[in-house]
Amino acid sequence: MRKTFIVLVVMAFVFSFTALLGGAEKNQGRENKQVRAEGPAKISASQEEAKWKRYVEARIGTDRKREQYRGVVSKSDIAKPGIAKPNAANIGLISGSTNWTYDTAGDLVWLGRCVNNGGSGATFTRVDIDVYDSVGNYLGSDYTYVRGGRSADVGYGIYTNAIPAGGTGFFRVWSNISYDQAWTIYYTFFWENYSYSYALAWLYFYSGVYARSDYWGDMEFYGNLVNFSKNYLTYFTRVHFACMDKTGTYPRDVDYSSVDGSSYGGSSSAIAPGDMAPFEVNFPFASYAGGTGGYYKSFEWDEVSTGGGLSETSPPFGQFATPVAGANVASSIAVTGWALDDSGVESVKIYRGETNNLIYVGDAIFVDGARPDIAAYYSQYPWASRAGWGYMLLTNFLPNGGNGTYKLHAIATDLAGKETTLGSKTIYCDNANAVKPFGAIDAPSPGGDASGSSFRNSGWALTPQPNSLPTNGSTIGVYIDGKYKGHVTYNVYRPDIATLFPGYSNSNGALGYFDFDTTKYTNGLHSIFWIATDTGSNADGIGSRYFSISNSNRLPAVQMGEPVSRPYNLDPGQFDRIPVDSAVRLRYKTGYREDAGPVGIEPSVAGVDRIRIDQLGRVELHIPNLAAGYMKAGESYLPLPVGSTLDTDNGIFYWHAGAPFLGDYAFVFIREGDNGLTKKPVIISVGPRDSIEIEK
Repeated sequence: MRKTFIVLVVMAFVFSFTALLGGAEKNQGRENKQVRAEGPAKISASQEEAKWKRYVEARIGTDRKREQYRGVVSKSDIAKPGIAKPNAANIGLISGSTNWTYDTAGDLVWLGRCVNNGGSGATFTRVDIDVYDSVGNYLGSDYTYVRGGRSADVGYGIYTNAIPAGGTGFFRVWSNISYDQAWTIYYTFFWENYSYSYALAWLYFYSGVYARSDYWGDMEFYGNLVNFSKNYLTYFTRVHFACMDKTGTYPRDVDYSSVDGSSYGGSSSAIAPGDMAPFEVNFPFASYAGGTGGYYKSFEWDEVSTGGGLSETSPPFGQFATPVAGANVASSIAVTGWALDDSGVESVKIYRGETNNLIYVGDAIFVDGARPDIAAYYSQYPWASRAGWGYMLLTNFLPNGGNGTYKLHAIATDLAGKETTLGSKTIYCDNANAVKPFGAIDAPSPGGDASGSSFRNSGWALTPQPNSLPTNGSTIGVYIDGKYKGHVTYNVYRPDIATLFPGYSNSNGALGYFDFDTTKYTNGLHSIFWIATDTGSNADGIGSRYFSISNSNRLPAVQMGEPVSRPYNLDPGQFDRIPVDSAVRLRYKTGYREDAGPVGIEPSVAGVDRIRIDQLGRVELHIPNLAAGYMKAGESYLPLPVGSTLDTDNGIFYWHAGAPFLGDYAFVFIREGDNGLTKKPVIISVGPRDSIEIEK
């Protein structure tokens, strides 16, 4: 089904009489026509011409307005295109979101955003324009395909030019029509209704998207794209970006780049399942110096196929690792393990009770990079890098107030619906005689989203009598990505907690909260953790969890302005040529006492320092002249794990090892001194524990 939507748009500017005659003041009265800003250094006319020639040559035969659009075809058995939805798609322009500008040839370029106000997803969405001059003479037509905009890091497999119900899209019509003559535009949206499936593909911007200035002073976005699409392969994969203005209202430029992937099927931009490939998108019409209010991004691929991957033949397999069987525990415990499958693991669910009478407890969270040992050994399996899973269980909410013997079960389910019990653990809980604080974080939820400049992290905490928690919250510390951020505002009444846990000193003021600016962090997965210390110096963790930050229409501040000469932009092969510094003395501390200082590590003969922490533990590693850091798996240099912070200004690496992390983790830290670059290997061992003791 094809529907058409026609709207007349009159440009919100009026030429002066002099401008209409082509006089010297011809740019007056055109505030809404955005002229491209220059970069930090002025570019000569010959350089500009060479740059434009390079840009045009790169787009010959591939520019969207010059090619016949290649339809996206799915061979997925799970996807069922053509299923009617109750409400039709309804594409319309977002008011105030257009940008009128021109290219270096003086031709009209029209950029904008649109929204699907209908109840059904739309694919093959296209915007056509008819342009007229000020007296109504027809100047010409042009068109482009709309890209379904995404600002979050995870992108499930709807087509690039599909706009889901309530979703947004972005476009750039790059015409051959004179900007000076253009006065009125009719635009028409075309689309076809489509019921898309999440099974089509699963692509992910690994570790976020980064921005920098290119040689010409223009904006560039770069990063890595991962294919998590079980046993599917994608062909001719591209990433599309819309670089927004400072207000995040309209695109300053729209462009795309083919992903530099494998050579599967004769395409260098194909990405095999589980593989990661780099991309780089250049923006000739958006100055880096001018800044940006954010970006929209999306994916495109021509085909999804089952070829080349594992066949769906077996149920999931893996391990139920912690807690240790027979452990005596109280308060919060980490329930962890790993799971893989030949088609991909959909979920790991935690239950309690006997096999014939299981009671659901909760869903585990998968964390990318948590088990590099498993990822390396089972590299051929889909989603191997995120095999590690974890769930934080507050035992106080188990029957009988968390006192007695309980049997836990972990059950994995794959995308084909096959189930495997990964194992079971019997634990002994004694919360009646516990002396440590306990509680939970309510917001963000496990794996939930957080956004905005003032996000409220909330939770509650209590401690057994005769001790108490100071009502000013000064002893309840908040840690984000392993780094202390402050203490909560405490002593707020919460009726359900007061009813469930009467008789504690803080029963009528158990709620606390902490407001923080999520825009200071990268989009993607992060960790948050509270440590509560009572008046008896008893300390324990409150609600360790992972959550996602998703701020649309803005670039994370920590990613802007990174000099291209920094070590983390070296080719991976160059790391092996950096000498190891065996003599440098590192200092570290574990635990959560902010008044405790770091202690020295004796340099090892092999030049590799070792540190041990317990599961859910925290390490603070002081490294002189710190420039960069990586986690190493085999011969690969990977981003630092979720839950960590690399503070190069102060030379400190912080890491809170959340629930799924277990085993040895190899790190390589790059130091930049007077004699050049050196590297310092460090192994941090995360060991299980048979109780929930938290090191102070």
